[in-house]
Amino acid sequence: PFTSVVNLNLLAQYTAQIKAQPALANLPHDRWPEVVGQAVSWGLLGGHEVKGYVRMQPTLAYFLRHGTTDTEQGAAVRTAFRLHYDQVGASINQLLQSKQPQERQLGFLLAHLEYENLMTGLFLQLEARQPILSFYQALDGYWETTKDVARGIEVGSQIMALIQTESMSVLSDARRFDLLRVSGDLGDRLMAQMHYPKAAAAHENALVVIDGFREVSQEQKASWK
Repeated sequence: PFTSVVNLNLLAQYTAQIKAQPALANLPHDRWPEVVGQAVSWGLLGGHEVKGYVRMQPTLAYFLRHGTTDTEQGAAVRTAFRLHYDQVGASINQLLQSKQPQERQLGFLLAHLEYENLMTGLFLQLEARQPILSFYQALDGYWETTKDVARGIEVGSQIMALIQTESMSVLSDARRFDLLRVSGDLGDRLMAQMHYPKAAAAHENALVVIDGFREVSQEQKASWK
C-alpha cells in the first residue's frame, strides 16, 4: 500500500514483515531486486532527489492500494505494511524528539518524505483496531514543526471519530492512551484556532478517557488531569 515513495534502504525490514505473514510466506522474496528493476524499466518507479528513495507513479500506487483489496494476500500485505510503518514511525519520532539539531532535521526530512505512507499506515492501524501512537507521534511532530494546525485538527478529528465508533468498555489501555493523546492535542489546536466550545469538548473527552484506564494508578491519572 505504498502511496508516494519507497525507501529501498528499508526493503529488508519490510521483506521480514512480508515473510512473517503466512499468506505471503511462499512468495519469491529473493526476487525483490529483479521486481524493483523491472518496475524502474517500465517507468512505474522513478528517481528521487534523496538517495535510497524511489518515487512511485500514481498508476502503481493505485494498483498497490486497490489491486488485491479483497484477497487473503491483500489483507496480509496491508498487515505487513502497517507493522513495518509502526517501526518507521517510532524511528522518525525518536529523531524528531532528539536534542541534536541534525537528528531533528533528519527526522523532519523523513517525516516529509514518508508522510503519505505514514497516513496510510495510521488508517490501516485504526481499521485493525490496533494502537496508533508511533504513527501519530511522527505525524504530530511534523505538524508541530510545520505549524500546520488545520491539518492536525482534521486528522485528529478523523481519528477521534473512528475510535469512538467502538465500545469504550473494550478498549485496551494502549488504545485509551491513543485517545487521550489525540483528544488533548485536538483540544489544544482547537483552542489555538479560538474554537472554544469544540476545544472544551475535546478536553472534557480526555478527562473521561483518563477515568477509564484499568491498569493505571490513581496518582498517574491525577497527574494527567
